[in-house]
Amino acid sequence: MGKNIVILLGSARRGGNTEILCSAFSQGAEESGHNVQLLRVAEMNIHGCLDCGRCYEDGTPCAVKDDMSPLYPVLAGADVIVLACPVYCHAMPAQLKAVIERQYCFGCAPSSQRPRPHQQILIATAGGESLQEFSGLVESYRQSAAYSGMKSLGELLAPGVWEKGDAAYRPDLIQKARDLGKNIV
Repeated sequence: MGKNIVILLGSARRGGNTEILCSAFSQGAEESGHNVQLLRVAEMNIHGCLDCGRCYEDGTPCAVKDDMSPLYPVLAGADVIVLACPVYCHAMPAQLKAVIERQYCFGCAPSSQRPRPHQQILIATAGGESLQEFSGLVESYRQSAAYSGMKSLGELLAPGVWEKGDAAYRPDLIQKARDLGKNIV
């Protein structure tokens, strides 16, 4: 039986390099029998955590009512969560960061409602040519995974893809993305 994979796409650019790699990843994962759902979080109205202390107070994960509310059951039911984004100022875009912050409530859930730890993957793109471009993002990803008890299944870092569509002309990146999806067990 395949795994449920949720891609949190944090790129605001439709058809951009991050989305191109997510498409290749999805193709590989689906070829291996997994179910893949892509969520365009950059297009959603999701606020950051308010640290209000009201997690599960009314039986729902979070007191803030926005586009994150329907994502909680989707994320809780995922086996693998893919964080996919371009690098913005040496970090992830704010829209994706807000989704990660709002999952804090899962740690506050009553034990009977607490989701099991997921597996996690990072797919990231950057216009710069150096892997150093990703250092802040990668450290944040690794710390977040460790804090949440998630196991990382891999990181695909794609430097040198500045113009929209550059990734489509990089067969090495497309193959790495497909293989990353295909090799999930």
